[in-house]
Formats: sequence, structure tokens, C-alpha cells
Amino acid sequence: MRLGKYLTLFTCLAISITTIPALATVKLYTIDCGRVYVKDFGDFSNTGFFDGKPVEAAAPCFLIEHPKGRLLWDAGVGKNETIAGLKLVINPVTPELRKIGLTPKDIDFLAFSHLHIDHIGQANIFTDSTWIMNPDEWSNMKDNLGEKSLVSYYPKAQKKLIHRDFDVFDDGSVKILLLPGHTSSHQALMVKLENSGYVLLAGDTYHQRESRTEKLVPRFNVDRADTLASMDRVEGLVKLKKAKLIIQHDIRDFKSLPKFREYMD
Repeated sequence: MRLGKYLTLFTCLAISITTIPALATVKLYTIDCGRVYVKDFGDFSNTGFFDGKPVEAAAPCFLIEHPKGRLLWDAGVGKNETIAGLKLVINPVTPELRKIGLTPKDIDFLAFSHLHIDHIGQANIFTDSTWIMNPDEWSNMKDNLGEKSLVSYYPKAQKKLIHRDFDVFDDGSVKILLLPGHTSSHQALMVKLENSGYVLLAGDTYHQRESRTEKLVPRFNVDRADTLASMDRVEGLVKLKKAKLIIQHDIRDFKSLPKFREYMD
């Protein structure tokens, strides 16, 4: 009787263990959140490399799904407008999220590479998210293009304040990297995927593929030396981790990624 009791208990435990669902793998979605059209891209290099060249730049958002929550990285363009030589065209993120059964309320965390107009445009709709912010980036944010209105919800938002590299889910799979130079506390995002390996979303460390190959520093970056040091760190990480580097604004890199609804894992 006792043996039968133990066998029954063991069988129940075995069944319960096999029916526990395995943790989902980390997924990385690329979402089209707008375009930036620049007639003369000259200011994006202080050597004159881009002088007189027009550029169509992507303004994507990236959705990371993790067993512990969802993170949206960057918030794209906020409205259709032409300002300071930039033609901004919005692609609203909410209808895109609906394609995979989500709403802004389903986004647990919101983080930005930096607080420029083409990276924060749709931030204010994420009122239920925890905003991950480096307070130095916030305090040094410019407002010459109306940036503060695009993140006006931030003072009321749930916050996670960070000052350096930050492991979002505390398991090494999604890391925010401090890479100053473009702005005072510019950041990139490193994602570790089971099948695709490491992917590094470079923010505005580089603006085009040529910015990387030629190590071009925009004229408006806050610190040239920090920019070059951050470029060196990115290249070191790419080499060490064998990471796929995504230049977020480069339309060629954007088009090389899985079209939304599909994802990298």
C-alpha cells in the first residue's frame, strides 16, 4: 500500500512537471514608426562627407518580448511636419501593435536611445509603462524642436532611473548600454536571442552605414571624443559577441530586418 501511494505521488509529480509550459524565448520585433527625409545630410558628418546628399531615414520602434515583460525601444516620429530641414512622416505605432494583438497598455517598459524628436514622437501614449530613463539625458534634453511636449507624460509616469549600463530583466538578455557622445547620455540596446545570437540596436551611434565605415561624427554631437570612444566600444562588443549591428536610421538595415508580425528570436 505504501509503495503504491509513493508511485501514485511520483506519477502526479511527473505529470505536473511535464505540463508546466517552457519559458518563451526572447523575441525582437521591428516596427515601422515613421520616416525622416533630409534634403541635405551634410550636418551628419563634420568632414563634409554627406554634404549635399539627400537621405531617407527610417525611424523604427523595436519591441522586445521577454518572459518577464515587454520593452519598447524608441518611439519614432510623432506627427507629420517639416521642421529644421527635416520632413517627418509618422506611422502610428498603435495600429501596428494591434497586428499582434497588443495595445500600448501591454507594454511594460519604455526606453529610448536618446531624447531627439525622431526617437520620442509617440512616447506619450505609453501611460501604463514604466519609463526607463537616465536622468542626465532628461536634464540635458533640448527643446528647440518641441521635444518636451513629446515626452510631457514623463513627470507623471512610473519611472526606473538608471545612470549607467542597465540589465532590463536581470538575466543578461536585454541590456541598455551607455554610449555618450551623440547626446550626453546616449544609449544603445543589446539583445541576446536564442537562434539569432546577439543583436545591437545602435541608436544614433551611427546614422548610416557610411557613418560606421568612415567613423563620421555629426556636427551637432555634444562631444566628439565621447562619440569616437562609444564607436570603439560598439565595435568591440560586435567583435566579442559576434553581434549583428543594426543602424536604426539606415533604410537598408531597416529593410533587412523581418517585416513586422515576423520577428527575430
